[in-house]
Amino acid sequence: MMINSFLALKSKLDSVWQKLTLLFTSNSELQVWSTRDRNGDLSWHAYDPITRHYVCFGSEDDIRAWIEQRFSCRN
Repeated sequence: MMINSFLALKSKLDSVWQKLTLLFTSNSELQVWSTRDRNGDLSWHAYDPITRHYVCFGSEDDIRAWIEQRFSCRN
């Protein structure tokens, strides 16, 4: 029980840190990161600062497909 609470807190803090990093960087590059929930399930997140579009996917394949689709439309 204590380990699950710690992992949940760590996941929330990681998420907050990522959002703060995105907020304070002036970088226009796509930001991609992963998080784990308290059950250990992995989620993939991406933020495009140019369009201010944020997405979250449950698999690496899904986020890769989204990235490929987004950037093929820009070219």
